[in-house]
Amino acid sequence: MTDAPLPAIDRERLVDDLRQLVRIPSITGSEESVAAWAAGTLRDLGLEVVALRPDLAATR
Repeated sequence: MTDAPLPAIDRERLVDDLRQLVRIPSITGSEESVAAWAAGTLRDLGLEVVALRPDLAATR
């Protein structure tokens, strides 16, 4: 862990990302589109994304 300061938050990017996110239909049980959007956004930021399959038994 580092004590380096975080870069300034780009308010316009944050608002744009939130607008995109809330436009994606994501009722319970149908969150795949939101997960795909989030994974793509994180990859665009240079982060590694590991997609896991949900444990369906645990969600009951």
